[in-house]
Amino acid sequence: MNLYTWTRPARTPEEAWSRNLSILLTAIFIEEMGWSLTAPFLPIYIQELGILDPKQAALWAGIVMAASMTINSPMIPFWAALADRFGHKLILLRALAALTLSNFAIGMVGNVRQILVVRVVSAFFTGLVPLSYAIITSSAPQTKMAQSVAHLQTVMIVAASLAPLIGGIMVDRVGVRPGYFYSSAMCVCGFLLVLLFFHNPERTESAPAARSQRGSLWGTVLALLPFAVVLFLVQIIDRSFQPLIPVYVDELGGGTAGGVGFWSGLTVSLAGGAMAISANVMARLSRHHSPVKLLLITLAGGALFCAPISWLRSVWQLAIARTLLTLAVGGATTLIFTVGSMMGLSRGSVGRSAVLVMGQQMGGSLGPLMGGALAQWSLRGVFVINSVLYLATLFFTRRVVRWRSRKEEG
Repeated sequence: MNLYTWTRPARTPEEAWSRNLSILLTAIFIEEMGWSLTAPFLPIYIQELGILDPKQAALWAGIVMAASMTINSPMIPFWAALADRFGHKLILLRALAALTLSNFAIGMVGNVRQILVVRVVSAFFTGLVPLSYAIITSSAPQTKMAQSVAHLQTVMIVAASLAPLIGGIMVDRVGVRPGYFYSSAMCVCGFLLVLLFFHNPERTESAPAARSQRGSLWGTVLALLPFAVVLFLVQIIDRSFQPLIPVYVDELGGGTAGGVGFWSGLTVSLAGGAMAISANVMARLSRHHSPVKLLLITLAGGALFCAPISWLRSVWQLAIARTLLTLAVGGATTLIFTVGSMMGLSRGSVGRSAVLVMGQQMGGSLGPLMGGALAQWSLRGVFVINSVLYLATLFFTRRVVRWRSRKEEG
């Protein structure tokens, strides 16, 4: 898509959406690249600010991230509701402006408490990626919705994979602090891109199920809540692996087989690539097959491939097993959004879609805590428990879909 296509008036609603999606994904890629330049190295920055003990630095990094997520997640429906009222563009610009200012401010701080204050304050105003999920699931043409969500996931995965490599080189040469100024500059680029080229979509009639609930906020929340719970469960299971991979690699002898860092990084990178592949494949399959059946298959695959991870004996087995698990279940998020959209629950309103996104965000924030807590009991047992949770999510999803289908028929 060239510059002329971005600037001239769109000929059709589909063309307008395609252009907006391209601009939105480009802005998110730029912002996520900037974010990932610094996010993995926050403990190092905290050490540069005077917290020399690595364990204390890691603790402070966890506090900063948890506090930011705790505030940001409940704010998503609020900003999404404003997007319905004042337009998508204004709210996107607000998030990018807040990210620009917060990154610049963190680059100027003198101690870790100031980082915490900046992150807490900015958490009330940021949330670009969750808002983008809500915009896509509420506004994309039905035939392109699943693929649009998959594209968003792919953009985030690619940015999260590339930027830390660049950031690591930067940290070794100039330290972490300059990275926050680069991140701020990249957010400015994203801001200008949205300001100049993004156009608010025309208001259209929402799907019948959504129209019937327009006057009842609680009715909308209650209808979407079961699907938000499914997203919450999928995310909390997947993210519970995050803090465990390096520890499990060490237990499997990664230190003598090439290095814990190498095998941990390889395992995470392979899983990221597998997730992008799975999301795009499921999006394509959902055009010709029932997204509900595909979702149930992915959850069954999660249960099938998760438990065997607890029986592994070498690091190369872990890299393969984690990749196979992600290939099996990595498209679940895309399919859940597709099912919610297909049933008309989140169409035509960013605010309604934000209920789903909030479940996704809360699961993502609590997953590492759950994994770390379970690992205190048994590191290998975490994978068995997660396999059981995948099965429970499968049965819960079946009940939700059947309940919703009976309600639609009635």
